[in-house]
Amino acid sequence: MSGKKLFVANLDYSTTQQELEQKFSEHGPIREAKIIKDGQERSRGYGFVTFEQEKDAKAALDKMNASKIGQRIINVDFARTK
Repeated sequence: MSGKKLFVANLDYSTTQQELEQKFSEHGPIREAKIIKDGQERSRGYGFVTFEQEKDAKAALDKMNASKIGQRIINVDFARTK
């Protein structure tokens, strides 16, 4: 489990990487925000946000889990390694 990388699920399929980064950057500097897409470049409804600092990732997890982006309530957790 990474202390700086968050898994974000239940994203609206129209959510962009820029929107994801904007929402999470309110909690600290972000290294990367990525929405996972299929081979047709359509969102799979989940993504990852990697913070510069572990404390910022924890703050974002606490504030953003069960919050809304667009019309959906998102689920946020620490990303797990394969």
